[in-house]
Amino acid sequence: MSYCQELCSEYDKADDAVAELIEANKNLKYDKDQLNIKLLDYVSSAIEEKDIIVEFFDSFSLDDLRIINNNLKTKCRLALLFSGSDAEGFCYSIMSEKLNLNRFVRDFNNSLGGRGGGRGVLVQGKVAATAEKIIEFLIVFIYI
Repeated sequence: MSYCQELCSEYDKADDAVAELIEANKNLKYDKDQLNIKLLDYVSSAIEEKDIIVEFFDSFSLDDLRIINNNLKTKCRLALLFSGSDAEGFCYSIMSEKLNLNRFVRDFNNSLGGRGGGRGVLVQGKVAATAEKIIEFLIVFIYI
């Protein structure tokens, strides 16, 4: 049955039609989430192993960046992931199993108008700076 037919169902069948639409919506959300997980796994696997990883993306959420970072734990000493644009700023997820990031993130946020925090090994937030300014900061502070 099509959605149009379900929406135009008889009055006494409306509850059943709405329940079917709710269930179909749950299934679509589950399918979307599963595809997103596959996409994030693919993106993670495509990133080459190296000491410091810095990547900029256009449209990943903060949660997506965290998932990618978790997948990169064995590939690097430090991973800095950003998503956004120069016009709107960037959300970030920075991960290191070997380094305490608290001081670095404090300096990063103070220098670039950012907000965020987290545990010592994973920090997240948002910064109101261009990609160029972020890279300039990283060059000075971590010599990428």
